[in-house]
Amino acid sequence: MKKTSLDMIPSHKVLISKIDFDKNNPNIFEEIKKQGLEKVVKKWGFAVDPWLNKKKNGRYLVIDGEHRIKLLQEKGIKKVKCKVFDIPYSEVRMLRQIANKLRGQHDKKKDAAEFYQIFKDNNLDVFSQYLGSNYVEFEKIIKQEYNFESDSVQSIDEIDLKTKCPKCGYEW
Repeated sequence: MKKTSLDMIPSHKVLISKIDFDKNNPNIFEEIKKQGLEKVVKKWGFAVDPWLNKKKNGRYLVIDGEHRIKLLQEKGIKKVKCKVFDIPYSEVRMLRQIANKLRGQHDKKKDAAEFYQIFKDNNLDVFSQYLGSNYVEFEKIIKQEYNFESDSVQSIDEIDLKTKCPKCGYEW
């Protein structure tokens, strides 16, 4: 089989009625996360097209993007733009795992700094809704990362958010 890369795979509009969901997909989605996804899609759309695999019967199997496709299906959307692969099922499993696990690791202090800025912009509650989380989780991360002891997030401005490069000493 010819090797492909993602940058060579064009997007195609596919009828959602021709898409099958893999009962072996280990990615479970809680209702609160689904609600968050719906808000994100409504505001910004999809950043990444779902990935499908061609089946011999003219249908498609979801590799990645099941929850996005189901959301569109529930909204009555008939077609979705997808990346379409033609690979063996064993590779479908690998690609699904890779898509869900191969991500960068976040620097906790930089995450806390971003959460703090989101808080200062008065968007922590909205941000939490997008992620299907409780804003208290993010307040806790801010407090822990900066050793901030107060129960009042209102005084969080006292936190020193500077980060220093261990090699050159540059602070930001």
